[in-house]
Amino acid sequence: MIRPFRYSDLKIFETLSLNIKEQIFVFEDKRQIKGAISISENKINFISVLSKYKRLGIGSKLLEYVRRNKSCIILNIKAEDIEILRFSQHKGFKIINVSADNILTLAWSKGCINITRPRGSS
Repeated sequence: MIRPFRYSDLKIFETLSLNIKEQIFVFEDKRQIKGAISISENKINFISVLSKYKRLGIGSKLLEYVRRNKSCIILNIKAEDIEILRFSQHKGFKIINVSADNILTLAWSKGCINITRPRGSS
């Protein structure tokens, strides 16, 4: 079950910065939180699944949940985070920018926005 975040969930996450525009959704199964996703407007702030529950489709379900009502989503990740890069690309995200400090900006779109590759990429 995916449900909106409740402040009583904070005990699960030791470090979590909240802002008013941020929406957090958690994946809960048998009254245990196994993952969460945070989105502000169209930007994913974080997507996280507890280690022992990775590769069970929880991250995919969280992502699909927020994509239902979005036409495009932006995600920034470190270039060396290969696991999340592969996951994101598998889910249809495309690299649209690489910053000087190796932060990748990825975007997903339902098709209403033309996503182009950054200059110099093939």
